[in-house]
Amino acid sequence: MANKKKQQKANPAPGPSRVEQAPVVKPVTEKASKPLSINDFWIQATIIALIGFLFYCNTFSNEIAFDDKIVITQNEYVQSGFAGIPKILTGEAYESFSKQQKIGNPLTGGRYRPLSIVTFAIEQQILGTAELINASGKDDAATIKTKQDKLISDMHFRHFDNVILYILAGIILLWMLRYIVFPGNPLAAFVACLLFMVHPIHTEVVANVKSRDEIMSLIFICLTFIHSFKYQETRQKKYLYFALGFYFLALLSKEYAVMLIGLLPLSFFIFRKYDLQKSVMVILPFLAPLAIYFLLRFSSVSATAAGAEDEIMNNPYLYATGVQAIATKFFVMALYLKLLIFPHPLSADYSYAQIPYTDFSNAIVLVSLGIYAALVAAMAFLIMKRNIIGFALAFYFAFFVLTCNLFLNVGAPMGERFLFHPTVGFAIIIAWGLQQLYDKFHQSKSVLYTITAVLGIVVLASGFKTIERNKDWVSDATLFLHDVNTVPNSIIANCNAGAACLDKEEEAKDTLEKVKWLQQGLPYLNKAITYHKKYMLAYINRGIIYFKLHEYEKALSDCDSVRKYFPTHPTLPYLSYSLSDYYFKLGLENGRANNPDGAVFYFRKAIEAMPTDADLWYNLGYAYFSQKQYDEARKAFINALRVKPGHPQARNMLEQLKHL
Repeated sequence: MANKKKQQKANPAPGPSRVEQAPVVKPVTEKASKPLSINDFWIQATIIALIGFLFYCNTFSNEIAFDDKIVITQNEYVQSGFAGIPKILTGEAYESFSKQQKIGNPLTGGRYRPLSIVTFAIEQQILGTAELINASGKDDAATIKTKQDKLISDMHFRHFDNVILYILAGIILLWMLRYIVFPGNPLAAFVACLLFMVHPIHTEVVANVKSRDEIMSLIFICLTFIHSFKYQETRQKKYLYFALGFYFLALLSKEYAVMLIGLLPLSFFIFRKYDLQKSVMVILPFLAPLAIYFLLRFSSVSATAAGAEDEIMNNPYLYATGVQAIATKFFVMALYLKLLIFPHPLSADYSYAQIPYTDFSNAIVLVSLGIYAALVAAMAFLIMKRNIIGFALAFYFAFFVLTCNLFLNVGAPMGERFLFHPTVGFAIIIAWGLQQLYDKFHQSKSVLYTITAVLGIVVLASGFKTIERNKDWVSDATLFLHDVNTVPNSIIANCNAGAACLDKEEEAKDTLEKVKWLQQGLPYLNKAITYHKKYMLAYINRGIIYFKLHEYEKALSDCDSVRKYFPTHPTLPYLSYSLSDYYFKLGLENGRANNPDGAVFYFRKAIEAMPTDADLWYNLGYAYFSQKQYDEARKAFINALRVKPGHPQARNMLEQLKHL
């Protein structure tokens, strides 16, 4: 009983209570805001955007440098604005320049990447269309100055756009890394993206507006990955359409997107654990835009010009034996690894003969071969293990093989822009390694502090290097007068440094300063010609320098060399006319001074400079006529009529000669 009473007391039967319990009332409060975290996408994206802006905002005032000329400022299609877009979409990237230079397609396979060039034309329409500067010398100095000022002003706007696109590329890359590569690990994704964004190797891509094709290519490649995964997860058709559209835009940006045919299935195999057959099936819809792209490409790209492969500037391994070519390519591949790890010094050009041919007795070649063989083996093994590093290595090699010259001749032995896409794979590997290190020692605050400190140092050092390097890209003159010290044996660097000295001479006000710049330019051009006896750009620039230094015989010799190797070069008439006008005036002076021998001598010199001028032939004939050298006079008058049929004075003189 007692137990029963206790039990009843402890568990009273339900019923009315004398004292009601007050209901529990929850206090009314505002919804608690989520604290900000470094793991939040928009926090990370904001940091990435700020990094991109701070590192590259000093390019906004930059001008025209390197390939900006041939793709933008000397491209008649771009300068025509909207009206030039049809030509851009149906022609090669360098078609306008090749047409002006009167050369065919010098690059094996051609270059069909119209999308970035279309953006240049759109910008031009906004900025106002412009006429090209006439390279033959028909524009007067005031006209040239006006056109140059507008082109430079336009470039400030284009540089701003390039930086904005680079920031956009970083944010979209962050999205892809968080969503696909490091799902559930946003900090590792952020570190990978940060390492990519701060890498100084990208200064060429951002500071050289022409390289916008690299940035746009990466943007659309990342968007293709993202929307392909969204479609596979949701099966919503809109994501498939987006993925196909972005893939087509990636192809139009640059040929690199072809490699997604392998990378996309691989990404599903590794990150979504699809079996091999299902992974391959993912790519089938993408064959349609790929086929359309190739149809456009084949209809737009012309065959490589005859003899282009026999030109060292288009085929950097032309003079190498088979063994030397392969060994030197592995040597260059070692240089690429070095620049990924330690990006200093940097150069816009590495053309022949900066990187000497080598063979397999070179220890660096053997080390490079061993490293790359190990990386390829590791990639294959880790892909089968569905390891993230397998994907990172595949991403690196997929784009690297297109530009390392082992399988395709890209026309240059090396280029820093070629590492833009591969750097994504490199950054993933470093971020993954840091994450593994942290996971292993996460209980140690010192490890966390060390990793953070190292990242901070890398960001600061990279920022310093990037900002300083951007200053070199201000203009052609600043770029090549700097880089020729980094790559002193490069033909292009030396030729462009010589041309930069010419630009500086034109800007100089003082006569002594003008002479100083002209004399400084000569050794660069001499070196370029030493390495390449038929390099007409060096002859043209050296001839102009000699003319301005009043060394007319040397200028005439260079003029003859250009006419011999490249008689259709558009700048040749400028040099030819300058020389012929100089000698023609001397001929007239000697004629007026009753010195017919002197008149004949200088008229012949004038004709040597410009043999297609009928008036020069006529004056030569008249000088001979005044000396009663009628046979020579007749030949000169006939040449005048051959150059210009119907030349009235020459015809009249021939009529007179019939009676003598």
